[in-house]
Amino acid sequence: MKKKEFLSVEAALLESTITYFDTYNANVMAVGGERNAVLKIKDIERLVKEISASDEVHFYEKISHGVARADLTKTGKRLLMNVWAWEEIERYYPIHDFTPGVKVFFECTKEYARAFYYRRNLRLFDGSPSAVIESLNNVVERIRSIVRGCAFKSEQNAHRRLSNKNYKSLLDYIEAIFEKRSRVLVLRVDLGYSKPLVQRGFRQELSFDEVKKHREKLLRLLRRKLPAKTFLGHAWKLEFGLSKSYHYHCVFFLDGSKLREDVAWARTIGELWAERATGGKGVYYNCNRAKGNYRACGIGMIEHTDRGMRKNLQKAALYLTKIEYYIRIATEGQARTFGRGEMPKRDSKKMGRPRQSPVSERDISTV
Repeated sequence: MKKKEFLSVEAALLESTITYFDTYNANVMAVGGERNAVLKIKDIERLVKEISASDEVHFYEKISHGVARADLTKTGKRLLMNVWAWEEIERYYPIHDFTPGVKVFFECTKEYARAFYYRRNLRLFDGSPSAVIESLNNVVERIRSIVRGCAFKSEQNAHRRLSNKNYKSLLDYIEAIFEKRSRVLVLRVDLGYSKPLVQRGFRQELSFDEVKKHREKLLRLLRRKLPAKTFLGHAWKLEFGLSKSYHYHCVFFLDGSKLREDVAWARTIGELWAERATGGKGVYYNCNRAKGNYRACGIGMIEHTDRGMRKNLQKAALYLTKIEYYIRIATEGQARTFGRGEMPKRDSKKMGRPRQSPVSERDISTV
């Protein structure tokens, strides 16, 4: 992933920790406890790269006033700050898979964390510091050994390929939709569940299958609600956090030559979700109503020739797919957490003005 992409995905990761739904007060945003967990995930990922990039000794003995003490580098200090992070991260993201680097860090530090759980300051250890120094340096060496190995590199490449595959799939899908349209009405709607429902416990109140059925019902309701041949496509990403439980980030594509009022149509989708698809359990956030809040707005009415808006839409696609590089729901079997509509047939030769031919509406779930 390129540096600019990393920055965009990290920004999206932080945004995912904010709760704002129109069925509450849209002017008030609640920052969930996930935010601190996300910051730790980011720092651990970078920390593992730093540790594996050199052979520097990060924990060592230092003589001060004739007394041997344990000391550490800045990188060593960051390791100690994060050595207990797995508890908080797994608390807020209990059904998730993380980057290979973060998983290696957990694997190598949990044993140390349990052995020295109440002694988080090196200078508080009793007796000779040599045992503490040796233990921590062993943690560092274990991280290096694993990260520099072929098995880790293969796992990391596979992890990256998944988010890259979904990203490319969505970009191709968007291009295919615009290929045959003079303008497209792009809607972004976040779909979630009511706070009382979430607080009662996601495992008791919501199952993965039920959440999937709610999304499928929403699509059926929307297709019946829209005028004929105006639904061009959609894409969705399922996420989970302790504060919000299951929630979807969705993008819908409508025929801009026949429909206007993006805010109204996004609200219609949200209301269908909140009132009918979920049987009153749902809440939603109409992103089109707050288009002015986006520095790179890629929603609303987008003309076929407006390369600037279409580029901004590509940035939204980046958020929708590559956020999985850091945090991904760990599902069993063939369950999907990202999907899009069926790819429209593309013209082998592009001639003249984009035509108004229909696009298939059938849903496709990708890897």
